[in-house]
Amino acid sequence: MTISSDDRNVYVGAERSNAVAAFRRDPRTGILGQLPGRRGCSSERGRGGCAAGRGLRAARPIALSPDGRNLYAGTLDGVAAFQRDRRTGTLRQLPGAQGCVADRPLDGCARGRGISNVRALTVAPGGRYLFVAARGSDAVTVFARSRRSGELRQLPGATGCVSEAPIEGCARGRGLDGGRGVVLSPDRRFVYVTAEDGNSLAVFTLDVRTGRLEQLSGRAGCLQRFGADGCSPLATLRSPHHLILSGDGRFAYVASDTIGALVTLRREARTGRLDPVTGRRGCVASPPRPACRTGHALGGAHSLALAPGGRQLYAVGRGDHAIAVLARDAATGALTQVAGPRGCTGSSRVHDCAHAAGLRGVHSVAASADGRNVYAASELDDSVVTLATRRR
Repeated sequence: MTISSDDRNVYVGAERSNAVAAFRRDPRTGILGQLPGRRGCSSERGRGGCAAGRGLRAARPIALSPDGRNLYAGTLDGVAAFQRDRRTGTLRQLPGAQGCVADRPLDGCARGRGISNVRALTVAPGGRYLFVAARGSDAVTVFARSRRSGELRQLPGATGCVSEAPIEGCARGRGLDGGRGVVLSPDRRFVYVTAEDGNSLAVFTLDVRTGRLEQLSGRAGCLQRFGADGCSPLATLRSPHHLILSGDGRFAYVASDTIGALVTLRREARTGRLDPVTGRRGCVASPPRPACRTGHALGGAHSLALAPGGRQLYAVGRGDHAIAVLARDAATGALTQVAGPRGCTGSSRVHDCAHAAGLRGVHSVAASADGRNVYAASELDDSVVTLATRRR
């Protein structure tokens, strides 16, 4: 799920409905209301009373362009592209081949490479490029974006994709087995990709002029649980899912699903290299792990969001049906879970969390820019949940 930069709309990718749903947010109360009629969703062939869409099979990750004019949805087959009405929040799929890019012949979509089973995407600040992590292709791909129309065009040849798998035309990379998350550094010079199946995190430089990605050499180019593929070893990288960077770009945070851990990495601004924060400050885990601080409600750690200002981090514990709340030390990057019921909210009444309905199988989380609300999407309850924050 994602929130528009003006805080007026929330959008959710619905995998089993093959759809993207659109909601209006009340800025005073934070309450969501789905847009009426067909404006409230776009689905494959218009099923469920939605507007008819194409290339939306298993739609899940979504991203908005910085100017708010376009929304992009990652799917099992590639990427679908929409125009967004910034006044009403309504989505309209772009026409013809502009409306979707697929890794196979599909519904008039443009053809792409390295985009099978897209799991994450992000639009660069300024809106010039879209970066995509694809689990099925073990790849990170790069698209040029038209700031006028929102159309995507994959960059040519090896500039357009880097893959651990032998995909025709793609450059070869390391630490990309099961691409799961992708982020761009605030200075627009580096791209970071988590890879779920390889238990790894890859680091690339970005040539802003051409869009070309080049992996850092040697151990600086990736981290991996056992140090495989010439990567730096990091034992707490176990099925890494979402990753985010702090606003100042000094720290990266990774959700390690299998061990229920949040991993803190220090980022070197000049080279882009990531290094683990040493000692127990380097991770928070639930259940407890000897090398980490003890947390709770982090089982199946999945999705992350930073509160405005970066003082708190919200983490989805999908296996615990909960959202954990952690305080963040801006100087050291260390995370400490908030004590007591304020430290988590869940549907299963585990770990003395505050209770909220609709969080069974919670999958993703997003924080509003005004700091008033946190929103969560849950795949077992088929729900979108609105939570109020305790602002200091």
